[in-house]
Amino acid sequence: MKYLVSFLLIFVLLQSASLAQSSQIDFRANDIDGNTHTLNQYLEKGPVYISFWALWCQPCLHKMRLLNALHKDLEEDGFTLLAVNVDNQNSMARVRAFVNAQSYDFPVLMDPNEQIFELFNGRSLPFAVLMDKTGIIETHVGFIPGDEKKLREKVEYLLAAD
Repeated sequence: MKYLVSFLLIFVLLQSASLAQSSQIDFRANDIDGNTHTLNQYLEKGPVYISFWALWCQPCLHKMRLLNALHKDLEEDGFTLLAVNVDNQNSMARVRAFVNAQSYDFPVLMDPNEQIFELFNGRSLPFAVLMDKTGIIETHVGFIPGDEKKLREKVEYLLAAD
């Protein structure tokens, strides 16, 4: 038991240290049209929700439809939804066609080698990261209807605190 408590204390301290350093995280990625984006360009405006997804992930696709409204409602206040696709290089044309057909208003970035996904320690989809200027607020795995309402509350709180 003593060893378990020691292990947990060390784990918490390491997690705290990594969160403190998370404000240093940045990445560069191309969108579906080949334009380059960086995380920091969006963090300067306000909170950023990074949602990792793939065409084969049905919960991801459902989540994106629901989050589009959140992005539309809060974009002018400084919130950004970044959808990061992790399909492989061979699927890029299908990803672009899908995104254009859905008329999403948020940036869709490509991560075919999953480097950004791994940067945030992603393990399975759907996976998301909520950040503000100070760093990672939380990560979230999975999606169930209603999660978008909880996210809205968190983002509105962050926007009001900014």
